[in-house]
Amino acid sequence: MSLKWPEAGEFSVGHYQVSSRPYVIAGSLSDGEVREINFPQITQFITIRNAMTGALMSALSVGFTQLGLSGTHGNFDGRGGEMNQAPAVNPMGLVNNNFFLLVNKNNQTDVPSQPYQPPENPERTLPLRLTSIFLSNSRGDNHGRLPFEVIAGLTEINSKNAFKLTGSNGCLGVG
Repeated sequence: MSLKWPEAGEFSVGHYQVSSRPYVIAGSLSDGEVREINFPQITQFITIRNAMTGALMSALSVGFTQLGLSGTHGNFDGRGGEMNQAPAVNPMGLVNNNFFLLVNKNNQTDVPSQPYQPPENPERTLPLRLTSIFLSNSRGDNHGRLPFEVIAGLTEINSKNAFKLTGSNGCLGVG
């Protein structure tokens, strides 16, 4: 008789049907800083908030891989190789930006000199199973530190049993 019970994997449906355990982290990023937030278990949902207050407009970049967050990497075909076509450039002038912005305008109006004005959305909740996320103050327009808050609902599934999320292993759109 074996005493080694099988561990739950990321497709263990029952673990997503029960209430999750809370996981909260708050901090701040200096101008240009990138930080990886690792979760001890796979998430059931995640809420990310740009917690900047005051008179300054701020933008927190959120990505699922470090390359996706950088917005400057090459155009990959999802199988680890580069594609021959020219990479697409978004309105912010970045190539393959596989991230989104959480903008807190703090009562500021749009800046006419900037061609792209992201809509104000300082918080987002996503029902995703993740083992980590990447946050960045890459725009560096906060004149100091950019505060953030992350609230996640954790399953009982260990992160080591999860699929590694990268753009080179077939997960297109993450970087």
